Amino acid sequence: MMKTRFLLLLALCFGSVYHHSNAQLLKQKFRVHLKGKIVDETGLKGYEHLLVGVLWHHDDLNLKEKGEQRTWNMSANVGKVKKNGKYSFTITEPPLTRSCLVTQRFRMSIGFLVAFADHNKNGQFDEGDKVIGATEHYALSYINGSFQKGLDALEKKNNKKIVTLRQLKNGMYINKAVTPEEQKLKDPTTDTPFDDLYPLKKQKIKLKVRIPKKLRDLKVPNWT
Repeated sequence: MMKTRFLLLLALCFGSVYHHSNAQLLKQKFRVHLKGKIVDETGLKGYEHLLVGVLWHHDDLNLKEKGEQRTWNMSANVGKVKKNGKYSFTITEPPLTRSCLVTQRFRMSIGFLVAFADHNKNGQFDEGDKVIGATEHYALSYINGSFQKGLDALEKKNNKKIVTLRQLKNGMYINKAVTPEEQKLKDPTTDTPFDDLYPLKKQKIKLKVRIPKKLRDLKVPNWT
């Protein structure tokens, strides 16, 4: 009887410690602090109407989609831009499910750090607000689940090799975009025409958000 009580107490203690440790691990993995500065090429007189956030999506961006049909959605956490053009905020909420690629093994979403004009100053990205800038050569990733095994299953199901995105980690990370040429593929045009994403070793990096005169001039990662 004493042995049974001892084992039960040990199990409860272990479960408590595990739950606390696991919660801390998730807290560390599924949040990311973003900071940097606006690079304005348009001559804006002030930044009081600008916000910076992460535009999450799982496939091609279609900014014409509305309401519940959107596959792209702004992060719940956004940051204000100071008078000197600097911003700083923390992403603590995962992207919406409809912005994720959801499989039996994992869910994935890719995010672009963008600046948008919050004209009504309600602190949110409304359908009337416009994206006017973005961070080039970097993208965020959100992975929750058995990602590598999930990719292997997709390869087998579709009978098509998945080359890119193999380096992504479980959690939320800032990634560097690597072009097909930089990947040193035998034939970048046929092996994969897409950029790959590699998590940065140092996640504490200042990201510049460029506001160009023409939005099409932005060189955001072409991962899809």
